[in-house]
Amino acid sequence: LTLWVPIATHIFLLALYLVPLLQAASVKGEGLEPVFDEGEIYVTNQDTRGNSAFIDLLKHDYWGKYIYGHNSNKSWRPFTVLTFRILKQLLPASLTLSQEVTLNRIINVLVHTSIAELVSIVGTQLFTTDYPIMTRAFIKVLFGVHPSHVEATANGANRPHLIGLLCSLVACDERLNLKFLYFTWLIGLTSCETIVFHVPAVFMTLIMIGIQRKRGGGASALKGNGCKNDERLQLYSLTKRLLPRFVIILGLTMTYILGRFMLGVEAINPGLYRKSQHPFHEFAGVKRVTNFAMV
Repeated sequence: LTLWVPIATHIFLLALYLVPLLQAASVKGEGLEPVFDEGEIYVTNQDTRGNSAFIDLLKHDYWGKYIYGHNSNKSWRPFTVLTFRILKQLLPASLTLSQEVTLNRIINVLVHTSIAELVSIVGTQLFTTDYPIMTRAFIKVLFGVHPSHVEATANGANRPHLIGLLCSLVACDERLNLKFLYFTWLIGLTSCETIVFHVPAVFMTLIMIGIQRKRGGGASALKGNGCKNDERLQLYSLTKRLLPRFVIILGLTMTYILGRFMLGVEAINPGLYRKSQHPFHEFAGVKRVTNFAMV
């Protein structure tokens, strides 16, 4: 069961997305057409096509527009753009747009299934049960079939969010080498700016996994010695052990935010907002904070 349950759930999640995806691609032999966002990435964005200078990946936003431009949405994601660029260079020139769309969506499915696997592993570290294999399978499938994940996975242009979450989950492993953690978080920041909102979740996950391991290990033995401050000492010891990881993640994140602020690329032109997505963008001050917090 330890081997076959994870494999079975992995195959199930792959089939859940790939079967309808490939079936749609084969309908009438016409293949898949890119949705609007994918068209911007696969057709008009010269950075992903490899028709621009490599340094332009740092100067342009995710859609290939000059990041200081009035029409830029400030989504600076050079690493994600690089993944599209490398793939385009590796693909044969005869590949059609429809085939490229299909291939990129398949890659998203593979990444999403890997994320589901990591979520299940984190889940078993947080919740101790008598049936860890089945708990892991349940968490994995529940995450994989969540309706809100469909667009992020099926739309190839939404890959930044998948890479960002993948990096956050990898960072939740306390055993991860600190140098590897540094580059993992750097990749996350240059893949999707919304990873900055993952920081509290990553910190709390690291702490809670550490606490759970202590409870399952020597915590009971210490408690038997009659020490009233055992839990406090354990938490202090855990925080001290995790401190280098907190410093790396928070340091890189604050440097990233400060850098964008200093360069003047932290705010989107209000004229680019869609009121259906940002109904409170005209609010300011306390009214803005209160309404966003309420939502």
